[in-house]
Amino acid sequence: MKKGSLALYTGIAFELTGLIIGFIFIGQMIDEKYQLNGIGVAGGISLAFIIWVSHLMILVKKWEKQDLDS
Repeated sequence: MKKGSLALYTGIAFELTGLIIGFIFIGQMIDEKYQLNGIGVAGGISLAFIIWVSHLMILVKKWEKQDLDS
């Protein structure tokens, strides 16, 4: 992995943005269906962030392994 790659960091930022926007819409649908007054959106954003951090940890481990192998 090339350190400081702009494309890499931009991709990671777009992943997070896409996840949050997607889960906001899902949270809004859940709020409307179950009358939760915003809890669905908050839960959706929290879930998106947890998924993104988990994915980021997997990527970092993969990159560390590649750096050790090379």
